[in-house]
Amino acid sequence: MRAGAALGSVLVVITLALIFNSPASKTVKFDIPCQRFQTPVALELNLNAAAQLALVNLHGFQGSVQNLSSITSPGVTQTPQSFSLKVIPNEASPSLIVTPQPPLGAISVTVNPNVTLAALASSPPKLTLDSATAQDIQLSLQSQSARLQGTVYAIPEIFNSPKVRDQFDLTVTGPPPGVSLTLSSGPHSTSNPIRADLTLNAAASTSQLLAEHAPASEFSNTPLTFVGSLKPGIEIEGKTPSDLVTEHRTTVNILPLHGHIISVSVIPGTAEKGAPALEVNGEAEVESLLQNGHELLPSRVQELLDQPYGKRTAWFVFLGFVAFVMFKVVDRAFEVLLKLVLPGG
Repeated sequence: MRAGAALGSVLVVITLALIFNSPASKTVKFDIPCQRFQTPVALELNLNAAAQLALVNLHGFQGSVQNLSSITSPGVTQTPQSFSLKVIPNEASPSLIVTPQPPLGAISVTVNPNVTLAALASSPPKLTLDSATAQDIQLSLQSQSARLQGTVYAIPEIFNSPKVRDQFDLTVTGPPPGVSLTLSSGPHSTSNPIRADLTLNAAASTSQLLAEHAPASEFSNTPLTFVGSLKPGIEIEGKTPSDLVTEHRTTVNILPLHGHIISVSVIPGTAEKGAPALEVNGEAEVESLLQNGHELLPSRVQELLDQPYGKRTAWFVFLGFVAFVMFKVVDRAFEVLLKLVLPGG
């Protein structure tokens, strides 16, 4: 009977030890330069501020061009007020290069959750958006004129044929506020990736990408992954983890209960070529924080050992008392159970 009680008490102690060896949820502030980051929530990117757009290279996008006054291209004799850029099923993924000409009007990009943002140090700086599903990237652009160079699109309004054009080169202009392009990521029906490569004008300082009046980018229970992170800034309730790796590239995984993205930025191309150039800043209540698979959140035992001597001693006395009480409870339970099973024992 005593052996059974002792075994039960050991199991209770082991359970308590496992609980105390796991991390407790903490408030984490992060400012992480990385190569790639998958959005946990819809974000509206503003390209009208410090990061004026210089060129757009789209793969697998479709949409329309509106508010036209003229189209210049060999063989084009008519100018409709608008035309569509259509993706044809079972054809190769189309591509489109858009070079807007100043003055530029409103430029915005909306990305849905699970779109991957990527940027490496380069001059001029570039931002890549990798689509996860159809219509999860929306691009809206206005400019006085723009050059459109494309392949594998059908444009019946201009070329009087529903057939795909192998390639075209158009210069379009429009009255104020200018030519309006509305484009979105197309269906993922081919093996080619659907993505947008945005080339920004060279900037001397970091380019903030989140729209100033965008809705709050709050998220909950959505894992965050930062690939190719270098010199990450991480604070756990105001303290930098002592085992945080900053001198070489790592992958940081955050498992939040809830949180919000504060800013997303592109770092100017002054760093080493290929260095992380995407910077994500935010705050979250976190239940796990891994760097290359290593947990950075302190366990309850670590927190207890970091307490002042008097407080730590009090905790150990309390835990010892709990273990003693549990031993007595289990001992009594085994005694009652034995009497029920063996009444004459």
